[in-house]
Amino acid sequence: QLQQLYEVETLGSDAAGLPTDTNVLVLVHPQNLSESMLFSIDQYLIKGGKALIFLDPHHESDPMAAMGGANGSELTLMLDAWGVEFSTDQVVLDAAAGLEIRTQTGTTRHLGFLGLDKSLLDESDVITRDLDMINGASFGYFSRQGNTGPDWQPLLHSSESAAVTDSSAYAMVRDVSQLDGDFDQAARRTLAVRLSGSASSAFESVPEGVDNAGYQQQTQA
Repeated sequence: QLQQLYEVETLGSDAAGLPTDTNVLVLVHPQNLSESMLFSIDQYLIKGGKALIFLDPHHESDPMAAMGGANGSELTLMLDAWGVEFSTDQVVLDAAAGLEIRTQTGTTRHLGFLGLDKSLLDESDVITRDLDMINGASFGYFSRQGNTGPDWQPLLHSSESAAVTDSSAYAMVRDVSQLDGDFDQAARRTLAVRLSGSASSAFESVPEGVDNAGYQQQTQA
């Protein structure tokens, strides 16, 4: 669908950096990125680049997930620099937003498969204001570390009836009724967030062997 409107270039795992003419970066379930690629992404964003970044504590479409293991995304280096924490080993369960799914014995509610209606979307933001519903599976959640770093604008929330569970245990569940656990510490979780404004590089210096031309430590005002 993207290719109908845009010129799309898919980068392999062996890519050392982003193309110089990149307009928008779409980063899906990053894992095992080389230091040179991480540095290239870092500098692209520090210099004003735009990115859509999708992170998972359990990426069900990944072949590793089919073998019964949790498979979290890896981008901690940059998240730390931006003052953001992501639950790489915890999945959000929601007692209010869980969706009905079909099973061999009928239908049951899956607390890890969430239907987010308009009340859980930011109706003031251009990305989410015209949407009625977003369905998703195995969400992680974001939290802010302190009050420094880029501007923080949550776009998607869980309900107030959300709890978290270990992603490894979650990945092994075959009877989803087992997810009806302890919700005594239920709380609203941030499932998607927009970051904008000034930020610092995740790299204090240019990695060895990487071209240091144009290295920038912070975004320019």
